[in-house]
Order: sequence, then C-alpha cells, then structure tokens
Amino acid sequence: MGEWLELLRALGQSLADLAKAELAALKAELARNGRTLAIALGLSGAALMVVFWLVWLLIYTAVQILAIWLPLWGASLVMVGVLLLLVATLALLGMSKLKRLESPAATAGRRWEDHRDWWDRRLLAETPPPAGLPPPGLPPEPVTAEPEEEIP
Repeated sequence: MGEWLELLRALGQSLADLAKAELAALKAELARNGRTLAIALGLSGAALMVVFWLVWLLIYTAVQILAIWLPLWGASLVMVGVLLLLVATLALLGMSKLKRLESPAATAGRRWEDHRDWWDRRLLAETPPPAGLPPPGLPPEPVTAEPEEEIP
C-alpha cells in the first residue's frame, strides 16, 4: 500500500512540475510570437504609410501630365516607381513574418503531444510496475480456475 501512495505522490508532483514548466514555456512562446507580430504589424504599417504618400504622388503626377510639363512629371513617375518597390518589399516582409507565427492552441497541442509521447515511451518504459501488475502495454494475465473435484 505504501508503494502505491508513494507512486501517487510522485505522480502528483510530476504533474504539478509539468504544468509549471508548460506555463513558463507557453509564456515564452507567446512573448516570442508577440515580438514577431509587432514587427509584422510595424512593417505593414510602414507599407500603409508609403501607400498614403504614393497616392499623393500619383495625383501630383496626373496633374503634371495634364499640364504637359515633361521633366517634372518624369521625375514624379520615377519616384512613384521607387515607392512602389518600397511598398512591395515592406508588404512581402510583413507577410512572411505573419506566416511564421504559430497559434497558441497549435503550440499547446504540439507540446502536449510531445509530453504524452515522452510519458509513454520514456517514463512508463523505465518505471518498473508495482508488484503483482504486468508491465505497461501488456494485458493482465487471465485468472485460471482449477478444475473442481467431483464429489461422488
């Protein structure tokens, strides 16, 4: 009986330690994902700011084309091209950062599966079963009854 109580205490302590370690790991993962999300949102915000200025440059270019003052609108079109390249680069960088994020639910599920795998393969395989119990994964031995003697 004492063996069982000791095993239950050890199991309870192991589960508490595991829960604390998982919580700390989840906090670290959320902090890392939060930084990546902040960078991605910052790059996307920068792209939106450039688009804002791009609209005004397009309007300026249209005005200059209508005025038919070639050197001025030519310079404006060069700036529009440069800003378009900048917007595309910032947007692609922001999207690549967003695609790298893993949802907290997926992270918790992945970590849970890792722990379950560890529990099944390492801990249960290394721990000898208590006296009278079969090793994990084996069915219990069937109890066979001895044949009864016939009474004449």
